[in-house]
Amino acid sequence: ASVKLNTTCNSEGGPGPGSLTPGRFDLHCVALRSLIGMAYGAFAGGNLNSRRMEVVGGPHWMDTDRYDISAKAEGGASAPQMAPMLQSLLEDRFQVKVHVGSQEGSVYALTVLKDNPKLQRTKEGSCVPMDLTSIMSRPAVKPGEPRPTYCGMGRPEKSDGVTFISDWYGMTMAEFAGRMLSPVLGRPVIDKTGLTGQFDIHLEFVP
Repeated sequence: ASVKLNTTCNSEGGPGPGSLTPGRFDLHCVALRSLIGMAYGAFAGGNLNSRRMEVVGGPHWMDTDRYDISAKAEGGASAPQMAPMLQSLLEDRFQVKVHVGSQEGSVYALTVLKDNPKLQRTKEGSCVPMDLTSIMSRPAVKPGEPRPTYCGMGRPEKSDGVTFISDWYGMTMAEFAGRMLSPVLGRPVIDKTGLTGQFDIHLEFVP
């Protein structure tokens, strides 16, 4: 494994392009707090939960310093199999110590104002079901080919540096609240809509 501090990254932005394949992952411009969430959250469970693990505490540089990490495991290990390896790497290189607990805090509740909300339900087959295993085993996208549309994921972007615009596909309301809204709004968002199924969502707002 190689861990290098990258001083050219934008500390305010998210992780840079990376790759995840059986037995190997390469991550760029990623903060230690995000790495802890991967190692003890998504990787450990083998799936992408509707709610991200909240990593609290630690020094300020956990959010501002960015790192490039390349790691290889023998035998084409899956993400859950690599989770304890990544945990050991963080414990060795950063002296990370983690304990799991709960705490009280302020949250938002996502609710429905009308009985029949005009949300667009996802058409069957319009997106690819996604988990860490499917991401790791997917073939590389050839130049000129469109990237697959994964259920529960989207394409967030900022327009003119002011308006936040995002499109999400095949997303449940729990995923929309926990995975999309919570990071943007700065506190956990709990799904209280009672709506079931998957939806395609287009969202525009000024943070």
